[in-house]
Amino acid sequence: MGGFEMNYVPLNIKTEYSLLSSLIKVKDLVLFAKQNNIKALTITDPNLYGAMEFYHECLKENIKPIIGLEVLLEQKILIFYAENKEGYQSLIKLSTIQSERSITKKDLETYYEGLLAIVPYDSYEFYDFLIKLYPHVFCSYQSKEERSSYTNEPLVYMNEIRYLKKEQDKYLKILYDIRDGKTVQDSDLLPSGKELKLPSDFELDDLKNNQQINSLCQFELPKEKDLLPVYNCPDSMDSYTYLKHLCITGLKEKFGSSVSVKYRDRLKYELDIIHKMGFCNYFLIVWDYVKYAKTHDILVGPGRGSAAGSLVSYLLDITTIDPLQYDLLFERFLNPERISMPDIDIDFQDIKRDEVTKYCISKYGMKRVAGIITFSTLKSKQVIRDVARVLELSGVEQITSLLDAKMSLMENYNQNEKLKQLLNSDSQYRKLYQISLALEGLKRQTSIHAAGIVMCRKD
Repeated sequence: MGGFEMNYVPLNIKTEYSLLSSLIKVKDLVLFAKQNNIKALTITDPNLYGAMEFYHECLKENIKPIIGLEVLLEQKILIFYAENKEGYQSLIKLSTIQSERSITKKDLETYYEGLLAIVPYDSYEFYDFLIKLYPHVFCSYQSKEERSSYTNEPLVYMNEIRYLKKEQDKYLKILYDIRDGKTVQDSDLLPSGKELKLPSDFELDDLKNNQQINSLCQFELPKEKDLLPVYNCPDSMDSYTYLKHLCITGLKEKFGSSVSVKYRDRLKYELDIIHKMGFCNYFLIVWDYVKYAKTHDILVGPGRGSAAGSLVSYLLDITTIDPLQYDLLFERFLNPERISMPDIDIDFQDIKRDEVTKYCISKYGMKRVAGIITFSTLKSKQVIRDVARVLELSGVEQITSLLDAKMSLMENYNQNEKLKQLLNSDSQYRKLYQISLALEGLKRQTSIHAAGIVMCRKD
């Protein structure tokens, strides 16, 4: 098609972050685009789980990232893209609402800044509502028949993409069956979505609109600074003055009125570096929630890792090890030559850990303290079991018992002769293994990280 590949933007790509509903991993998608000379990509999952991975992977390969969100309004699909940073923030709001309840028209009237809307054929009833809100609204079609039913609306071809190559379509149905808890026998669901390909000739009339969407979406994520939370110090003291006050108090409590010069010098040295690197608030925040735990019958560990080399941490009772007694180096913990966040490993009693989190939320605000999402994946043994259930195959422990969970299915196959013999002797097991290879590593479900918390100065 000559230079056409340079211009076309596939507009409706679902990734593995549409959990158990797409075969496309973000890195594979970006690599496919690079190999096929596609200069811009979109993702339109019903969440923003993959947005940052997608954004950064695209930039690495000089591909333009366009971040979208699939929204369900009254059981009808609408697609929104972020035109700019404000649009991305609107997407975050809508994504958060959608994770908690159904989106309403009122939500779309509230969070529309910086967004571009696309109305699929089956959702045309909302077109008039949307053009009153959004400066840029397009209708989409997937066939000649759909296109012919429109009159004067701005049109784009938008094929839902859930795998990269045509030969992968047979695996999508298996993935749906894993998601829905069905077997191949009781599932009547045909996979929706197609491979990533260029549209055929009759769809090229609307390439200008496709390109207009590309030019309108200019989202860039600025690297924000000064996001560390601020500790509210008493008596209008600044964070450095208050931190210094607490450390001097700690010196007297631990060593009495006569403190040796080496401790005073070490404290001055550490405080100077902490102050210059801008981490006074950091230490005050950690000191505060550790103090809360210790005064509320919550067990706290003695401190691990390089933080044990900090006298400031010891004087604040964050750690319980005197670093000078054991000649521990502060530079391993905090080094002005290598600008990085201090890393203080703290162990809280597991059955009371949530109390510390709740304390931080109450002190710094519900919208400034957030848990971290984690994703479980279809790992080697899990994917074998899931696919076997869908195929209604029994006896798969013969396979799983031979697998080393630390290796991929392909690595297991290449390095395990018993496994190779078993698969070569049984066509059903071989089919099971081939399907599992195609699905291995896809995101399966979400959960909340047991200990990871993000705290921020802003909402």
